Amino acid sequence: MSIMSDEIKSFSKVAVLYGGSSSEREISLITGKAVFESLQSKGLEVILVDTIDPFIEVLKTEKVTHAWIALHGSDGEDGKIQSILNMLKIKYTGSDPITCSITMNKYFTKTILKSNGFKTPEFMVVDSSTQYENIIKKLKEPFVLKQCSEGSSIGI
Repeated sequence: MSIMSDEIKSFSKVAVLYGGSSSEREISLITGKAVFESLQSKGLEVILVDTIDPFIEVLKTEKVTHAWIALHGSDGEDGKIQSILNMLKIKYTGSDPITCSITMNKYFTKTILKSNGFKTPEFMVVDSSTQYENIIKKLKEPFVLKQCSEGSSIGI
């Protein structure tokens, strides 16, 4: 039996936080439902909570002890939901708010990784005024152009 299995037995009520209002809502709905079904199949008391709706009162009223964050994009990965859960003293999956806030931004993450000796492909920040020729000079083709704080292949 794994440590996780032993730990799960102590959970009173788990809220699967999903949906939200980010551009990644649709993938979050799919993820959340899959997580909900999986946890339910393990015999846990689980509720689905769409954070597009007022959700803090639901977490309090339902006496949630743990949260599984199935939110994608800014709604679940930028540290805000983690901060709220910390204030409510609800344990949750994933990283702490500061780590989430930093890693949500690809530029910050890659800069930190590179400065600590991790190998990472060349990168640069571009905006609408950046000339394509300047991108090619620095990155060489082929390259991937992606929004700094989006995930799930949004913006590619």
